[in-house]
Amino acid sequence: MSEIELTSSQKAIIGALIQLYRKRGSPINGEAIAQRTERNPGTIHNQIQSLEVLNLVEQKPSRGGGYVPTKQAISRVDGTSPTSEKSPNADQLELTSSQTRILSALIDQYTKGRGVSKEELATAVGRNPGTIRS
Repeated sequence: MSEIELTSSQKAIIGALIQLYRKRGSPINGEAIAQRTERNPGTIHNQIQSLEVLNLVEQKPSRGGGYVPTKQAISRVDGTSPTSEKSPNADQLELTSSQTRILSALIDQYTKGRGVSKEELATAVGRNPGTIRS
């Protein structure tokens, strides 16, 4: 399925909404988007309605009201897949069931005051001991 091409005005509105939302972390009102894009608040309102139909913006009822970008909008702007999760960083591991059992045993050993070395922990999770932080 191909994406619908957004107008330059819609792209500017989505971009401003995402920037403001990332900065504030709460719903953004149309007036703030209008100021950021130097467009008329009425234009913002009309374009937001179109963007809601395209599942790029959600209206959130709150004290001041406002809009939030959808995951689809953010992925479109960031160039990522809307269905994919963030890729794990170096601190996040996918463990096999056997690694999970070993790690659980090591945690149990540690909590009983017996201590666990970096080497034991690294072996349990299949990593180089140098990558394990103290």
